[in-house]
Amino acid sequence: MWCYEVQKKRRKSMKKRFLSLLSVVSMTVSLFVNPVMAKDVSNYHDVPTNAWYYEYVADVAQKELMTGLNENTFGPTMNLARGQFSTVIYRMSDSPDASYEAIFSDVPDGQFYSLPITWANGNGIVTGYGNGKFGPADSLTREQMVTMLYRYANVNSMDTSTATDYSDFPDAGQVSSFASQAMSWAVGNGIISGDQGRLNPQGNVSRAVCATMISRFTGGPSITPPVIPDTPETGSTYVLNTSTHKFHYPSCRDVNKIAQENYASSDRSRDELIADGYSSCGHCNP
Repeated sequence: MWCYEVQKKRRKSMKKRFLSLLSVVSMTVSLFVNPVMAKDVSNYHDVPTNAWYYEYVADVAQKELMTGLNENTFGPTMNLARGQFSTVIYRMSDSPDASYEAIFSDVPDGQFYSLPITWANGNGIVTGYGNGKFGPADSLTREQMVTMLYRYANVNSMDTSTATDYSDFPDAGQVSSFASQAMSWAVGNGIISGDQGRLNPQGNVSRAVCATMISRFTGGPSITPPVIPDTPETGSTYVLNTSTHKFHYPSCRDVNKIAQENYASSDRSRDELIADGYSSCGHCNP
């Protein structure tokens, strides 16, 4: 009996290690696979028309700024790697002529991200970790992305004077000092609108979120600066869906799905809305 239980535990442990390894391999392959450009988003089987990110993915695909993992897969929920985003930045500048330089020990020549990283680093848009490495396969964080976009805007002499105090977000204190100015700019210009009511600066950027932020940055749909939610105790401003009778934080991802005729805003308290028959959104949990 004891031997059976030991063997059973060993099998479970081996299964967990295998699944963990499979996840790492999957993330690594997603970076090094040859990207495929698809201007027609309908080719992507994982980007349904009712997805919150559909219009953003369609926009960046039409602009040829983001590619699919293959001709039928965009991978919206997969984390975006630093090498991938450097390539997006490079495309935003119309893929200028660049010569490879061995700046980082982990960025060899001949990869799809080699020239983009060389070019972006030379223009002060992206930097490495300070140990001679860039981490092209490392997942990009939200504060890293807005910082790179902010640098890109400055390099291209764009107006970056509009900024917003983001201190009302409950996790504002988690924003790193290097990203503080960029975060103020990104919030003030509606490029980043919060993740379920939070900035989540250390969170990884999914490919769908990247498409959303790039689309907003390049003048795509829904480039409206967000309303920063107050805490319910102090009286919040909520977005109402009069069809489903749910209320949301203005930054909630589901707000973009509400039809215009069913969209309303309210400064009533949470308790008043519940008493009036509304229920809170399950995603942003207001």
